[in-house]
Amino acid sequence: MTAHVEDKCTQIFNDMITMSANQTFQCPLITHFFDSNGAEYRIYMGPNWEPETTFAQVTCNAVAADKSGCNDWYVDPIIAGYDASGNPIPGASIGRLVYFPKHSTATTNEGDYHFRFHFHLTRP
Repeated sequence: MTAHVEDKCTQIFNDMITMSANQTFQCPLITHFFDSNGAEYRIYMGPNWEPETTFAQVTCNAVAADKSGCNDWYVDPIIAGYDASGNPIPGASIGRLVYFPKHSTATTNEGDYHFRFHFHLTRP
């Protein structure tokens, strides 16, 4: 199955390009995918859309050598805390699954779920 993932940092005035190395902030995230009948599903992560959900965490890993801004990021669930050794404990973002039937404007809330993911984004 092919999915389309969008971070929506700029929607809440966070600019990923102007981030400095090791800087993090929280952003909304949407994942879109289609079933074999052409119906769309979306997973919304962001309390600005669905109050019961959580943001994803964006981390700038590196800034371009030509100083044109951040060019390497990780997108992960917000960490749950740190263990006794100082290592981060992976978290799980809460996302709402919404069903969009083909040829209809009606949507169905399919529930809230915990999601673990790790996206690595780069900009040439």
